[in-house]
Amino acid sequence: MVRTIRWLVMTLAMTLALLASTQGAAQTEAEDAQRSSKLSGYLKCYNEQSSRVRDSHDRYYQWVQSPERGPTGRERIVYGLYSLYDPAGCRQKLAVSLAASPPLPDLDAAAAQWERALVQVHAVIGEAYDYYDLGDYEDDGLARGKQLHPRLNAAWEEFFVANQTFSALLDEELDAIRARQLARLADKPGAEVAYHIRHYMLLAEDAHDLGVRSLSDDFDAAAFAGAVEALDRGYRDLEAAISAHPGQVEGMHMLSSYQNAARDYLKAVKELDRRQRKGNRFDTGERMLIEAHAAQMVEGHPAKLTDEYNDLVGDYNRL
Repeated sequence: MVRTIRWLVMTLAMTLALLASTQGAAQTEAEDAQRSSKLSGYLKCYNEQSSRVRDSHDRYYQWVQSPERGPTGRERIVYGLYSLYDPAGCRQKLAVSLAASPPLPDLDAAAAQWERALVQVHAVIGEAYDYYDLGDYEDDGLARGKQLHPRLNAAWEEFFVANQTFSALLDEELDAIRARQLARLADKPGAEVAYHIRHYMLLAEDAHDLGVRSLSDDFDAAAFAGAVEALDRGYRDLEAAISAHPGQVEGMHMLSSYQNAARDYLKAVKELDRRQRKGNRFDTGERMLIEAHAAQMVEGHPAKLTDEYNDLVGDYNRL
């Protein structure tokens, strides 16, 4: 499991907190604002499209049992796959970000490659979606489905490779800007709530990236235990700041949704921590859900952690 969406460098609430507490931006703030503006187009496009491509892939492999063989014509249920969102608006955002300053050669090149892969996977999935959605597979015994299978796999593979590179370079840029912005928020009176919201998001990301490996041999249980403790403190500090500074939350119309998501995410982190401390044992019903590609419904499974994390990010981005 991977984080399928990224949180914005600067939400409206964060921007207002900084503007309200500074008289004239320092040069580094102006530079970060320019970088943030460029990255926002990349982020919005990535968040809109990447998870949908993954969902379409996973839907297809709910009924196709073998990536090598593909559809056999003997399947009891044929689900097809999910269609993708129209990439036109996304491509416009990419064009604006690619042309924007400052130039970021590695990230810009990765964004351009990601766009090419998106266009290709959109075309192949669109063709396959029509074939399955219209029931044409019932007329030809999945003959065309067998022809489409290697093209789908090739398009998915190309996209996922480009997506991984794009994602890593985005994270590199975002992490640096977020760290600087968090430090500035910490020093500004009147920005306590904004600081703790941002701090919680950083803690949530750390907990996710450690916890998602709980079923892997390289899982670091000690580091994850520390991340769980830090996240719990961060949540309590956030709630305390909101209670202590009611004037700072005026205008944050989606704050209650974000608070609920923050609590739900903390709960999911603790569920995973308890599960792995008990040896990651799953009962028969839970294993059935996991095998049916519904692991996000299983308490203490990394897929549920990712699901709750993505919900948290979505609510944060709407603040």
